[in-house]
Order: sequence, then C-alpha cells, then structure tokens
Amino acid sequence: MWIHKFVWYKITCIFKEVKWFFQKLLRGYDDLYLRNFYSSFVKEVYPKFKAFAEMEKRGIATCYFEDPKETCHDDESFKIAFKNYNSVLKKILFAFEWVLYDNELCDKKFKKYFEERYGNPYEKIESNRHEPLTYTLISNDSTRRKEYLFDDKPFYYNRKMIKDFNDKAEEGFKLFGEYLFTFWD
Repeated sequence: MWIHKFVWYKITCIFKEVKWFFQKLLRGYDDLYLRNFYSSFVKEVYPKFKAFAEMEKRGIATCYFEDPKETCHDDESFKIAFKNYNSVLKKILFAFEWVLYDNELCDKKFKKYFEERYGNPYEKIESNRHEPLTYTLISNDSTRRKEYLFDDKPFYYNRKMIKDFNDKAEEGFKLFGEYLFTFWD
C-alpha cells in the first residue's frame, strides 16, 4: 500500500515541477518564490546590495549630511555624511544576512562568515540549556500523564542574542524602506 502512496506522491511532484517551470517561464517567478516571499526577496537582493555597499561611492544624498538643507559642504561634512551612509548600509546588510542565516538559506561558507562576524545564537552553551518543555494531559478518566515536547531533548539557544538580532534586523529593514531612494551613485 505504501508503494502506491509513494508513486502517487512522485507523480504529483512531477506535475508541480512542470507547473513551476511554466510559471517561471511565463511570469518570471513561481509559486515557491511567493510562499516565503521575504526570504526569497532577501536571497535575491542580498548579493546585489552587498556589492553596492562595498563599491566606491562618488555621490551621496543630502539626507546623510548633518544639515541636509545646506548646499555647500566641506571635506569634514562629507566624511561625516559618508560615515552616516555606511552605518545605514551596514545595518541593512546585517538585516539581510540575519534572514539568510536564520532561515538556513545559506551555504556553509556564509554560515561560517556570519558566525565569525556576529556569533552563533544556536551554539550549544550549557548556560543556554533548557529542560524539555513538558505538559500534562488529563484523560477522560481523570488520570494525569506528563508528556514532553521536542522528544525529551534539551534545546540550546541564546534567546537574548536572537532577540537582539531580530531587533537589529527590524531596524535594518526599516532603514531599507526609509532610505531606498538614496541608494544611487
């Protein structure tokens, strides 16, 4: 019986693959892209945005200067403006990198790069160890039974670091929306 289910599953997968192929061909993206849109978007935009952030800039938008209404700027004000500009770009890059890392959309090389640069919130550190989540079931005959969530395995993660990363990523994406029209050269 399981062979029939397996064969039927494979046949439906083939139909889905064909459907997605034609969707990509006709409209440029498929339904899989839309299912997890934010991570698909970040995965597509990140390499381009990183290249943009690392390239040598020749111009800068006035919003990065201390006084955006001023028209004449000296070398010192340009240094400050470029420092502000690079700070915004770094925060946005972190937001993209965190999404790629946290959603496991990256390869081992990128994972290593991220962990060396920012740390690993999922590292197995004894201070981050938590007991398995448990809950009590009460059956119809009023007997109680304790059950474990997550297969009785302790899980490790640094909740504070994850919260900090999520907050920094949220700030980065807000900056991306706020400054999007200033990303030119």
